[in-house]
Amino acid sequence: MFRNFIQNLDQKKLKVFFVFLIFSFVSWSISKLSQTYDSWIEVTLIPTKFPDSLLLKNESTQRVNLRLKASGFKLLGMQIGEKSEKVNLSSISKNNAGYYLTNGKLKNQWERRFSNAEILSLQPDSVFFDLYQVQAKKVKVKPKLGLDLVQNYVLLGSLRVEPDSIMIKGPASEIENINVIETVEFTLREVSENFSQKLLIAKPENFSSSEILKSAVLVSGNVVKFSEKVFELPIEVKNTPKGYDLRVFPKTVSLLCKAGEDDLRKLTESDFKVVAVYDSIVTNQNALRLTIEQKPKNTIALRLLENEVKFVLEPK
Repeated sequence: MFRNFIQNLDQKKLKVFFVFLIFSFVSWSISKLSQTYDSWIEVTLIPTKFPDSLLLKNESTQRVNLRLKASGFKLLGMQIGEKSEKVNLSSISKNNAGYYLTNGKLKNQWERRFSNAEILSLQPDSVFFDLYQVQAKKVKVKPKLGLDLVQNYVLLGSLRVEPDSIMIKGPASEIENINVIETVEFTLREVSENFSQKLLIAKPENFSSSEILKSAVLVSGNVVKFSEKVFELPIEVKNTPKGYDLRVFPKTVSLLCKAGEDDLRKLTESDFKVVAVYDSIVTNQNALRLTIEQKPKNTIALRLLENEVKFVLEPK
């Protein structure tokens, strides 16, 4: 009988009826969700910013119940899925039961994060964290970066690491013998220009209960195209004995200089000084050792083509 009644209804009127029914339901829902309510939600805590002397046990997880006053829309969004919030442990307190934060401190941290919502209360009154005492120290970072340089290109100076040292903390037995920490290995290919590369820190072996406070460093360097040039330089004699003349032959020496192309064009013989120092104790009877006493900072490599020079020592 009911089926016959439905079939006898005007289908067009029926469709209009359902449209108005759905519209009414949506309007009623919006009206209700726009009103203010208070409700409890469970929040998982994500600890951050530990004091230098403390670490959290990996298996430790804390949750609090948070009572919020907000619109129905806001509360509905918070109750969908698992809710988690970061908590700053830098001001953590300690008593006989362990390390804890009061719900007052948690409320102060979170008030700005919950926009358009008021925190009414938290449970429990204090949240305890399973922390343990550790040591902290700063160690140098050693970059393990390989460079595959294009032919006739060279690294100018040394690699720069930012930061060049990082903090580690953990039990003394794990960190006391660690003074340098390495990055993961990485190679840059076909390098022909200045570079900057982010490298992750490699976790040392047997580092199970310790923590590295920075996960990566930035390694950079300057790369230039180099060229070579031979300079013919005069030899300056030093420490000639009194009452003698000391003559060297030849009077000049060839110096092979490697530098960036732009820097090499600016260099002259006056930028270098090669000396032969006479020493009656260590000097060979026939030759004096040559050394480069003055050189520009912007050279890559220098090599004397002759390391010794003959000499004659004659009375005046």
